[in-house]
Amino acid sequence: MKMHICTHVGCHNLTTADRRYCSAHQSEQTAYESRRDQYRKQSYSHDQRHYNQFDRDKEANAFYQSRHWKLLSRELRRDSMHICECCGKHAERVYVDHIIPRRVDKRLEYTVSNLWVICGRCHYFKTELENEKFNGDFIHDLDISKEFTKEKIIEIISKK
Repeated sequence: MKMHICTHVGCHNLTTADRRYCSAHQSEQTAYESRRDQYRKQSYSHDQRHYNQFDRDKEANAFYQSRHWKLLSRELRRDSMHICECCGKHAERVYVDHIIPRRVDKRLEYTVSNLWVICGRCHYFKTELENEKFNGDFIHDLDISKEFTKEKIIEIISKK
C-alpha cells in the first residue's frame, strides 16, 4: 500500500495515498473537500450566469428562465433517464434541445415533438450543424428547417 506524509504543516505522520491528511488531521480533509466542492459549484454557476447575462440574447434568456420551460425540460430530462436520444449513451448531464432551433421557428418552442434530450457531445455537434445550416435569413432558414429532421441529424452526428 502506498503511503505519504500528512499534508498538514509540520506533521510527519504517514497516511495512505488516497487521503491527504493523517487520522489526527482528518477534519482538515473534510474541510478541504468541502471548500473544493463549493468552488467547483460556484465556478460552474458563475460561468452559466455570465453566459446568461452577457452572451445570450435577452429574449432567449427570458424564455429559458421561464417557469413553463423549466418544468417542461425537467420532465423531459427525468423521463429520458439520462439516455441521449441521439447516440443512445447514458450521460450525467443531458440537455433538452430544440430539433428545429428556437431562433428559426418560435411557434415550436414548447412543442414536445420538436424537443429531444441529448448528451453534451451530441449537443455540441448539433449546435455546430445549426451554425453551418442556418444563416439568419428567415426564408432560407424556414426552408432548411423542413429538411432538419431528427433522423437526419442523428445520421450526420453519428459520422463525427
